[in-house]
Amino acid sequence: MAHNERVILLVDDHDATRETLTEVIRELGHRVLAAPSLFMAMKHVDDHLSDIDLVLTDLKLPDGTGMELMRRMRQESPGTPVVM
Repeated sequence: MAHNERVILLVDDHDATRETLTEVIRELGHRVLAAPSLFMAMKHVDDHLSDIDLVLTDLKLPDGTGMELMRRMRQESPGTPVVM
C-alpha cells in the first residue's frame, strides 16, 4: 500500500454509481472495496476491518440499510468515519 493510500469501503446497489465512484476514488490514489449489498459490505468488514479507513454507504440497500453497517462499524471500529 502506498504511503498516502487509504482503503475506502464503498457500498451502493446502483452499478453505475458504484463503478463511477470506484474509478474516481482510485484516480485519487486510494484502494476501494466495493459492495452492492449489505451482505457483501459485511463480508468486506469481516475480511478487512483493520484496513478500512472510511466507509461510504448508501442508506437503502437491497438487503438492509446503511444504518446497520454504521452500527457495526461503530461497535468494531469506532474511529472509522462512516458517510451515508
